[in-house]
Amino acid sequence: MDHNSNEKARNGQFIRKGSKLLIGITAMAMVTTPIALTNSHNVASAATTSIPSNMASLAKFIQPIFLSKVSYINMVDAAITPSNSGQTVAFTLSIYNGSSSTLDLSDYWFRLTDASGGTYTLKTASADASINQLAPKTKQFITLYAEVGEAATLSDLILKVVKFDFSASGYEVGMGRFSFPSNFNNVVSNGAFKALYFNNTTLYTKVSSASVGTSGDDTFATVNFVYNNIGKKSITLTGYKYYIVTATGETYEATPTDAADVTLNALEREEIQLTATIPSSLKTTGWKLVVVKPNGSESTSQLPVGGYAIQFGTTNTSTSSTTFNYTTSEGVYNFELSRASRQPWENEDVLSARIRITNKSTSSVSIPDLAGYFYLDDKVKLNFTTVATSNPFGLNAGAYVDVDVYAKLPTSYSFSKATLVINDQVSSTTTTKAGELTVTSAQTSLPVYAVDKTYQITRDGSKSTVSINSVNIYNNTTSKVLEVKVDLQNNESRSATQSNLVAYFINDNGDTFPATLKAGTGLINPSSKSLLSFTAVLPQEYFTGNMRLVLGEGVTNDAYSVSTASPTAYLNAVKFNLPNESTLKTVMKDIPFLNYKLTINEITPNVMTPTLNLDIDYTLVKDMTYNAVPSDYKLIFNIEGFDPSTGKTYTYSSQDLDIGGNEDTSLVPGTDKEVTLSKDLNYDTIYGSYIYYARIYAVTQDSKKLLAEHTMNWYIDNNWSAENAAAE
Repeated sequence: MDHNSNEKARNGQFIRKGSKLLIGITAMAMVTTPIALTNSHNVASAATTSIPSNMASLAKFIQPIFLSKVSYINMVDAAITPSNSGQTVAFTLSIYNGSSSTLDLSDYWFRLTDASGGTYTLKTASADASINQLAPKTKQFITLYAEVGEAATLSDLILKVVKFDFSASGYEVGMGRFSFPSNFNNVVSNGAFKALYFNNTTLYTKVSSASVGTSGDDTFATVNFVYNNIGKKSITLTGYKYYIVTATGETYEATPTDAADVTLNALEREEIQLTATIPSSLKTTGWKLVVVKPNGSESTSQLPVGGYAIQFGTTNTSTSSTTFNYTTSEGVYNFELSRASRQPWENEDVLSARIRITNKSTSSVSIPDLAGYFYLDDKVKLNFTTVATSNPFGLNAGAYVDVDVYAKLPTSYSFSKATLVINDQVSSTTTTKAGELTVTSAQTSLPVYAVDKTYQITRDGSKSTVSINSVNIYNNTTSKVLEVKVDLQNNESRSATQSNLVAYFINDNGDTFPATLKAGTGLINPSSKSLLSFTAVLPQEYFTGNMRLVLGEGVTNDAYSVSTASPTAYLNAVKFNLPNESTLKTVMKDIPFLNYKLTINEITPNVMTPTLNLDIDYTLVKDMTYNAVPSDYKLIFNIEGFDPSTGKTYTYSSQDLDIGGNEDTSLVPGTDKEVTLSKDLNYDTIYGSYIYYARIYAVTQDSKKLLAEHTMNWYIDNNWSAENAAAE
């Protein structure tokens, strides 16, 4: 089929206006195939199938051109889009051969003219270039295109069909023409759909929904676009591209979440999500989505597919809010700011937020991959890190998941308001604006917990309860160790690795000390506990009466810390008021040490110079609900003499108490157990004027704390059973 003209084509010049990239479909047309034909060889009235009211159609003014009584050419699509040399106009024609013999298409020519008689060079789309004949009783779609001037419109153009005939004057016969009404515009209106015709199937297409959000200088547009294969054969759409064109002509590429070609099986529906970033200075009304496809192997040439009006149904702008809805092709999500906090971290602070995402749809949806930043007072941008959730499988209808995000900022930096700009990371290269949440600086203050309040970890797989166990101070000659012991109880139904908690000590003046964590290892059984110890070394004279413990869940980069992983930040922090320090026991009953309680019932100190043999009758109770305890602790048993005349104390003997070990001298759980400890005395003289004490110390980090003491006598049985019983 010869689509060329001997007349010179009129080529326009493609002009860029400022920053406008004029890529957009200005008109589209389509009709359905006639089901009843007249006997006329001229243009006949097209009898069509019933056209749905919400389907874009040109059946009112586009009618088929008959080549014979039973064969015809019909225009089913027309489009025009700017190009580097002006504009590209494309026509999709349906050619039907109703005869019993082959139709030779080379007998027919097409000419494109304008109202003033100017002509343009027509070409066949690469995919259709080899089509020259049409078998009997078959139909074929072909696409013709031409370059026209920048000012041309479809209303200006006329597509003529002529037949080569040696017997006719000029060797050709005019078969008919296709033309368009004045001011023709066939952008598919909001809510309507458009049919795309292929030789093996038909697709219905439409914009199903669209949302837009604005933050600072950017507007983030999301468009959900539907392909619905209503035919009986599969089809692959290769290399299709999408653009959003504003009301004033600026054009921005809209990127699909999945860059792969779209393949649709028969009767299959596919919805794709498109995203684009557009300057917020442009109004969001009057926009349209433009779809184009490649012209075969001619990578620089694109043919228009359709233009679709966009009406945004959800607008998320920078307003003070703790909740918003976000709509995607999967469904509707509700985002809610559960809490925000600012907590100390080394020489910086951590700014964190917990976002609850609830599935508001009636079916399951995937969990969005969040990215974004904190926008402090609309001036400073802090990209946040998203901590991976323990639920990667999605959300059932009505279900929710809590997602934590955080960033670091200088301790000295202050702000009044933080806007949390949340994007959906739909692919490695594409993000969609989901919305914004706003929090004031005052709302980031840490909640203060009473000493008996529990801290709950609610993450799936790590559900646990944290409570304060005790406070202790260990002393040495130059410094002291402040310690807070914490119970971590596993609330899961199965054994779990204990969460890695992070803590800081802070006083009313804002002095902040990092707390060193000591913990045991191994899994924690359901309803069982791990004993944790948080310590900080302070100057000996430093006042600790107004200290509080800031406690939170450790994270290592983008995951919650477990086991021995070193945290890089911590989240969901609270500030615990601390109980008074554990007091000195003056009876030798229920002396606490890790997960043990030691009671000394009786001691008998015998001396065979220079050796002290210390016979001990004891009861040791082990709390078996603790599956893990720290190891850097020990008990020592001292016998000390106090000289009232000088006020000095002399340590006659100091021996380690091996708790729960396997040695002959180890103290093991049980009632009325006996052990003998032997060690040379430091002093060989026992003075009658001295007051002698049996003292038990806990030791850690080369510092010790006196846990219990009782006066004692040498060489006799010091039986404290009755005294211990009275203390119950």
